[in-house]
Amino acid sequence: MKVPGSSRVVLAQLDVCTVELCACDTIHLSVGPASIRLYPQVAHVLLHTLSRALEQAHARFGHLDPEQSAAVFAQAANSGEAVH
Repeated sequence: MKVPGSSRVVLAQLDVCTVELCACDTIHLSVGPASIRLYPQVAHVLLHTLSRALEQAHARFGHLDPEQSAAVFAQAANSGEAVH
């Protein structure tokens, strides 16, 4: 779906996350109020990194639903602790 008044096309959208492809060949990732632009190659690295992080969270904390995962990562971020 093309974004009105923009050169971007929405690739995927869920509750608080939107991924758009821009005519300038960058991917715009918006999560809540934060937005970043990524080259497609970097988006692939980000996907791989997030997948590894979720695997590690699962191994460390057992089965987590998305809300529990978000709470664990928020707690780690607030404490300055890295989830490896």
